[in-house]
Amino acid sequence: MKRKKLVAVACTAASVALVASACSSSSKTTSSSTTGNTTITVWMMTDAKTGWDKAVTNAIATFKSQHPGDNVNLQWKTWGTYLTQFSAAVKAGDEPDVMEVGNTQAITPIAGGAFTELDSAISAGTFPNSSTWNAGLKASCTYNGHVYCVPYYAADRMAGINPTQAAAVGITSAPTTWSAFTADIAKLNAKYGSTKGYNGFELEGGSEYTGLAFVKDAGGEVAVQSGTTWKAELESAASEKGLANYCTVFKASPNNSATGTDDNQDPAWSNGTAGMMYGLAWEWDNPPAGDTATSPTPEFYFNIPSPTTAGSYLPDFTGGSDLAVPSGAKNATLGEGWLADYTDSANEGIMAAAGDIPNSTSLTSDVTGTKNTTYASGQTNPFFVPTAQNWVKVDGGTPNLIDTMLESMTQNGCTASAIDSAAKTADAAIDTALNG
Repeated sequence: MKRKKLVAVACTAASVALVASACSSSSKTTSSSTTGNTTITVWMMTDAKTGWDKAVTNAIATFKSQHPGDNVNLQWKTWGTYLTQFSAAVKAGDEPDVMEVGNTQAITPIAGGAFTELDSAISAGTFPNSSTWNAGLKASCTYNGHVYCVPYYAADRMAGINPTQAAAVGITSAPTTWSAFTADIAKLNAKYGSTKGYNGFELEGGSEYTGLAFVKDAGGEVAVQSGTTWKAELESAASEKGLANYCTVFKASPNNSATGTDDNQDPAWSNGTAGMMYGLAWEWDNPPAGDTATSPTPEFYFNIPSPTTAGSYLPDFTGGSDLAVPSGAKNATLGEGWLADYTDSANEGIMAAAGDIPNSTSLTSDVTGTKNTTYASGQTNPFFVPTAQNWVKVDGGTPNLIDTMLESMTQNGCTASAIDSAAKTADAAIDTALNG
């Protein structure tokens, strides 16, 4: 399963209890003493342990040097269970002083009052590079105009081409225009379309973040807020134009599944039945069957060209992680200090070297390697999902309302009427979910 599916399950299970507990917690945020006998508790995902442990070690060392005698109790957590564990900790009045949270589910604890507002600390310059934080990550930390977490690192998607197949059809570089992109898909299908299950561009019917990228590219929105009310806008003319462009790519290849999700693209890439796909960094790790290269060559990684704006490319969804100080933290001030140490420029540079996208646009130069820099370049044009308290009800449960809309469109031929009908149905469901 992709990470978004794992965390969605955890968030759906924990969200109601988390919000209720946060609002009723008897614990209060306190400023700890700095007399040198305090141990702060930090919850981190194991990604850092395996990917950029040096940054963690550096932060702890810096923290100890700035706070002699104080210590850090680092507790490693996993994506599938951490929200449930946090909900239990809130109920017990035993929250950590710092915790990592996936950016797509941060809004639930924020709206429930579970995280400390950081506006004053930001204004005081506590956190390095806060004036140039990644816009998508900062959006995930912002609620009603206030900031409740610190951007940690970003992850996004880009497209890639099977280099062996590209060479066989005369593709010598990644496409930079919409017409070249669709022409390359056609070339791959013409050569390999007789192979069972083959798609020049693998795009399953229910591919949420790809679909939303097309919506944003056309000037559409999933939903907008007016006061305390959210209004879905997928049936707007702009949004439906984007959905039609999504359909263009879906229909360009003969075997894309109208009922599939993007979980299905990984095996298609590995077995060589996907000439191109739009994926996360780790999805390129296994070279496709029949490929003579060990992995796609750098020139075959690319951001999908925009069908609406010449010289531009699809807005890029910002995935990733944030770091927060829970409202019930007993050592909030020290927690903020550790966050500042951990997300300084040097440590974000270590994360960049490991393949992450830093939390600040001012640190993009720390990203090295053509593959990683292509990923990072996508975040110059980022987008994020609506920061609504109940967003988890839209894409975190069963059914996923965005995937359901896209699957309805593709199952019904991607006609204008099918797009409009699916968008109207989705808007009604999203209105109920967000305002319920």
